Order: sequence, then C-alpha cells, then structure tokens
Amino acid sequence: MNIFYHIILIGRKYWFYLIVGLLAMLAAGLVTVLPSYALKIIVDILAGGQILKQKVISLNLIPNQLVHYGLKPLSIEVAPSQLINLTPLILTALFLIDGVFRYIQNFNNRYFGVLVAGEMREQAYSKLMQMSFADLKKRSSGDLVSCLTNDLNLLQTLLAEVLSALISDSVRALALGIWLLILDWKLSLIGVIVFPAFFLLLARLSKRLRKLANQSQEITAEVSSIISETVQGANLIYLFNIKDLEKNKFQKTNQTFIKTWKKQLVIDSSISPILGVLSAFGIGPVIWFGCQNILKGTVSVGDFSSYLIATILLYQPIKRLVRVNAQISQINGTCQRIFELINLKTETSHKIQKPSQKELSIEFENVNFAYHQKNDDLILKNINLKINEGEKIAIVGSSGSGKSSLIALIARLYEVNNGQIKINNLNIQNWDLTELMSLMAFIPQDPFLFRGSIKDNLLIAKANASDSEIKKALELAKVDFLEQIQGGLNGEMTERGNNLSGGQRQRLSIARAFLKNSPLLILDEPTSSLDQESEELIRQSLKELMKDKTVILVTHKLSVIRDFPRIICMENGQIVEQGSNLELINLKGHYYKLINAQN
Repeated sequence: MNIFYHIILIGRKYWFYLIVGLLAMLAAGLVTVLPSYALKIIVDILAGGQILKQKVISLNLIPNQLVHYGLKPLSIEVAPSQLINLTPLILTALFLIDGVFRYIQNFNNRYFGVLVAGEMREQAYSKLMQMSFADLKKRSSGDLVSCLTNDLNLLQTLLAEVLSALISDSVRALALGIWLLILDWKLSLIGVIVFPAFFLLLARLSKRLRKLANQSQEITAEVSSIISETVQGANLIYLFNIKDLEKNKFQKTNQTFIKTWKKQLVIDSSISPILGVLSAFGIGPVIWFGCQNILKGTVSVGDFSSYLIATILLYQPIKRLVRVNAQISQINGTCQRIFELINLKTETSHKIQKPSQKELSIEFENVNFAYHQKNDDLILKNINLKINEGEKIAIVGSSGSGKSSLIALIARLYEVNNGQIKINNLNIQNWDLTELMSLMAFIPQDPFLFRGSIKDNLLIAKANASDSEIKKALELAKVDFLEQIQGGLNGEMTERGNNLSGGQRQRLSIARAFLKNSPLLILDEPTSSLDQESEELIRQSLKELMKDKTVILVTHKLSVIRDFPRIICMENGQIVEQGSNLELINLKGHYYKLINAQN
C-alpha cells in the first residue's frame, strides 16, 4: 500500500483519468450480477411449465430473499412468451453495457499508468541531472538506462492491470458475493471452504515471485550494461578481436536472464490451474447440496441456476485477485530502484552574487583529492597553485600524474577531500554551478556530440546565438567541411557524432568554445589523437581562441607549449616543478626527462 500511495501521489495531477476509470469499474462490477439474476427469472418461468400457458404473469424485479428482509417488492405485468423472446436482447444489452464500462475502465486505467510512468521517468531523469558528476560516474550506465526504460515500461503495464484487478475484480467479487448471500447464505458458507487454501497459496507464491522479480530486474540491468559497453567499446572489440569473448559473456548473462524468467513463468502459469482445482473443490459441494435442496423443494431451479452461474463467475475475479499479488511483487521490485533514484538526496550549492568577470584568478590551497574520498589513495597531494587573470599555463607530466584530475576539480566535476579552490577569492563550493560554468569553456580530448543537428550541438554553448555568430565561430574554428555533410549546418549527427572524423568533431568543439566566449579556457589534450594535418588546423584555431583569455592547457606534446610563460610539471599527484620552458630545461629535472623521452 505504501508503494501505491507514492504512485497515486505522483499521479495526483492525472486524477481525472483515475476517477473515471474507478467509476467505470464500479459500474461494470454491479452490472456483472444482472445476467445471473436475469437467468434466474427465465429458468423459474421455464421450470414452472404451466406459467407459459398464462397470457400475463406478474414478474418480481426484487428477489424474494430481499423482500423477506423488508425491501419493498416491485413487479411488472408481462407475457411469458414475450419475456422469453426478449431474453436474448436483454442479455445482449447487459453484456454490451458491461463491455462499454470495461472499455472506459481499461482505457483510463492504462492511460493513467502511461501518465504516471511518464511522470516518474521525468522525475527520475531530472534527479539524474541534479546528481554530481562524481556520483553519476559511480553508477552503471546500463543500470540507469534499464531503470528509466525497462523498469518504467513494466510498471506502466503492471499498474494498469493491477488497478483493474484490485478495484474492478474486488467490486465484482463483492457484488457476486452479496448476491450469493442473498440467494442462499447457508450454501455460500460451503463455497468458501477453499478460501484458506487460496490465501496459503497466495502467501507462498508471492514470496517466491517477489524474489524472482528482483533478480530479473537486476539481470535486465546487467544485460543493458553489456549492450551499452559493446556499443561504446566497439573499437576495442574489433581491434583486440574479442568478439567471441564478448559474445560468450553476453550469452552467459542472457541464459541466466532466461532461466530467471522461466522460474517466474513456471510459478505464474501454475497459479491458474492450481486455483482451478481449488475452485472445483469449492464448487463441487455447492452443486451437490444445491441439488439436494431442489429435490426437497426448499430452493427453486431458477435460484440454484443463478447461484451456480454467480459462483462460477465469482471464482474468476478471485483467481485474478490472487494472481495480482504476484504482479504487486513485481511492482515492488520495479519501483524499488525507481524510487531510490527519485528520492535521492542531492546537494545544492548556495547562490551568491556573481563577481565581475574582468578579473579571473584561480587559486588552489592545500588541495588533496581521491576519487574514492579516502586520504590513503590520493590522486592529488597538497596542491598549492595560483593562476592570475589572463595568464596562460600548461600542465605536463607522465600518465597518471594527476593532470586531468586537477582541471576536473576547477569545474567541480569532483569535490576536494581537503583544502579549497578559489575563483576570484571565493570558494567554488559556494558558487552556483550555472554561474561557475558560465566562466569557462572546456575542450576535451574526445569531444562529444549529441544526437541532433550540428547547429543544435553548437547552440549548447550559447542558446540564443544568432546565425551570424554561429557563422563567425565556424570560420574561426576552421570548420570548412559542412558542404560535405548532407543538410550542412542542419545535418543530423549519429550517436556521439560518429559520422564525423575526430578532427571534424574537435573543430566543432572549438567552434562551441568560440561561441561561448568565456574568460577561462580549459583544454585537455585537444590534439592528442589527431593526424598532423588536422592538428595543424586546430592549433591555428586554438591560437586565435586563446587571445585575451585565461588558459589552462593539459598536454603531453611538449613541442606545443614552448612559448607558454609558465609550465606546471606534475608527478605522482604533486607539483614538482614550474617555470618557463627554458627555466625547466636548465633545472634538468622531471621536465627535462620528459623532453628527452619524447626526443
């Protein structure tokens, strides 16, 4: 019930569809009894024999059992032959009315499920966007994709079915149960002898299904993760020729997925036949005692026929209600991960007045950092560094020395363990992230392009950029390949922009930086994976881009930084040397060794 409370709370803005569905379910449940009562009237007429010879009979619309309890009788005069002729039309009309109510019920319940799942998907994605970069990187991409797609699609389906079963079948069962008590309460007590077995079976199967439902969701996420890794790491799979290895890994996980679902289906499929057998144990005695009462003359044939039909109809919604508990177990397993994401607490920075961008200084004060927030596994150790406004510095060092980690901290992709980083003498933890990001443009080693047009990817940097601004940014970034792309500036990008070369993606990344025109420019190995021709073009663009900006360049290509006024040399997470190219060469230390290694 706690789960459904939260679901209804999330979907409260869509109450109209829920209310309409509930009313239709109530109406359909009440209509269920009418065919059984109509059958009682017809059978009683036919069983009377002599009644058919009468021209007109008085037909009681209120059952005699209710009249005995004080309800006023209501009767109409009707010809028996006319009533029999109208019976097919009456039954057809009743089933048609029932069908209309079922349609209204099914549509509104299912649409409510679609709307709630959509709302939860938006809330979960919104929470995803509020997570810190560090927390997001800790999570499996396949798990998140599975949560926002598979889990919510399953919830959408189950929600509609469960709501229908819980309410509609409950109303039907209640209406039919009351009708059975009206017809013969003593006989009804015999029919419920199997109920304890129903609930015992329900408890045992639900426990097992809940466990299997949780397992299947975990394995579904694992399958999604493997597929995601296959697509993202396709180049390594081809280069290392590990197609068979990856295929075997996927097959193993997929077989586990199949086995888990097989166990679920075995239990789920067994519910109906088992409950059918239990129903027979309940209906069998009812038939025997009913026949005995007919022979004794204490029950009319019509009453018993109506009772028998209502009993058979009653066991159907009861069986569905037993089955729905298994579906609730699935919902419980499905919602667990969704609500965990929706209810995740995220840290929000305090907004402060944005300082002037005319001066932009960056200062590291005794900064320590570890990805796992443990001081015994530090990536950066006791970093003290000041970068003045308009200064251009290069950061070099061997692989794993902490270069990329240092610039990631400036953008608050991760939080420091100890110490602080200041921009304009203010701790960046107190900056509003939107304002902090507006200060900097970042050009990574492997630029990322989103699905959509080239123009859409450029507007990420400046949403209100004019066509002339875009054109100028493209010219400055030496983007001269648009004519080769179908659609030009409006040409569509495939996933990650894989329909472009590395050099073309990097030039578009530089164009974004030109368009943003932020006072701080951070470059992380911007030319490391490019051919010589592309590298030269991009160097020209970067030279233009770096004018009048504070620049931090991370690179392993020492030839491109000889003109930088200050070079920071890092080793084992520490700043070991800093100075100009000539000064560091004369020291004959780490920087000198790096130059000799490249030569």
